[in-house]
Amino acid sequence: RDLRMSRGLGDVYKRQALQYQAYYNSMILDRKDYNNIICNKYIPLVVRHPLSSHVDFAYEGILETYPDGLDKRRFTGVSEDIVKYIREAVNDGWYVVTSANEYYLEGKMMSGIRYFRHDIMISDYDDAARTFKTIGYDATGHYRESEVSYNSMNKAYYSLQNEWEFETSLFKINDRTYDIDIDRIRYDLSQYLDAVNPVTGYLDEFIAGKADGKWLNNGIEPYSGIRCLDYLEKVLSGTSGINEERSITVVKEHIDVIECALNKLKQHGVSDYDAGLMSEIKQLIRMLKMQHIKYIEFEEDGLTDRMADSVRRLKDKEYTLLKGVCG
Repeated sequence: RDLRMSRGLGDVYKRQALQYQAYYNSMILDRKDYNNIICNKYIPLVVRHPLSSHVDFAYEGILETYPDGLDKRRFTGVSEDIVKYIREAVNDGWYVVTSANEYYLEGKMMSGIRYFRHDIMISDYDDAARTFKTIGYDATGHYRESEVSYNSMNKAYYSLQNEWEFETSLFKINDRTYDIDIDRIRYDLSQYLDAVNPVTGYLDEFIAGKADGKWLNNGIEPYSGIRCLDYLEKVLSGTSGINEERSITVVKEHIDVIECALNKLKQHGVSDYDAGLMSEIKQLIRMLKMQHIKYIEFEEDGLTDRMADSVRRLKDKEYTLLKGVCG
C-alpha cells in the first residue's frame, strides 16, 4: 500500500502527447533517472496516423517494446474476476494496462457513444469509494488521471467482443541502473537531422502482419526525423487543417525531449548549444499553439497558412540548432 501511495505521477503531463508510449512514459517518470532513459531511448520518429490528421512521436519501437527501466508481464484470456485481479496486482507493486470497452468508461472519448476497444492503465484503487485510479486520454484528448468505478470496469472489460481483445500487461519499475549514453544521443540527433528512420522494421512488420484494409486504404505515410515537420506543414497547408490539439502539443513535447538531450550533451562536456535559438523555437511553439486555438474557436481566415509558416520557421531553426551541435 505504501508503495502505491508514494507514486508521483505529476510529471507525466510534461509529455502527455506521446500516444504510443504514454503509459510507459508515465511509469518511467516515477524513476529518479527518467531523463537518462528518455534521452537514451527516444527516437524522433513520426508516423502519420492512418485514420485522422494527427502525428505522434514514439520511442524506439512503437509496438511491443518498452524501456529497460521496466519489468513486464503479459497475460491473455478472460479473467474470472478482473476487479480482484487488478487489486492484487497493484498490491504487488504493478501498474496494470488492460483492454476495455470505452463505452462504459466515464470521461473517455467514446463513453456512452459506441463500442470502442482501448487500453486503460490503472495505478491505484480505493476500496472505500470502489474506484480505480486510471491514467490516459480523456474525452477532450488530454492525458490525465481520472477515476473509474469497479462497476464500470467490470462492464468495460466483460463487454469486449473478441477473444483476442482480452489482454492484460503488468509493469513494474526495476532496480537496474541506467547510465546515460552520450554517444547514442549524439548519433540519434544526427540521424534525426538526416531524416533517417532507424526503426522501420517495426512499422513494416505491423503493416505486413497486422494491418487490415482500413489501415492500408488510408495509406500509412512514415515521416522520419526532421521531416515530421514537413507532414505537419503539409496538412496545415491543405484544405482541412488540423483539428486535434495533440498534433500541436506533440511538437512542443518533442522539443522538450530534444532540449533534455542537448542539456545532457552540455553537462558531459561534449558540446554546447545556442540557448537563444532554443528560446526562439519555444516562442514559435507558443505562437503556433495560440494560432491553433484561434483556428479551432474562431476559424479565422488565413490561420492555417500562418500555422504552416510557423511550422516551416520552426523546422529551419531546429535544423540550425542541431546542425551546430552535430556538425
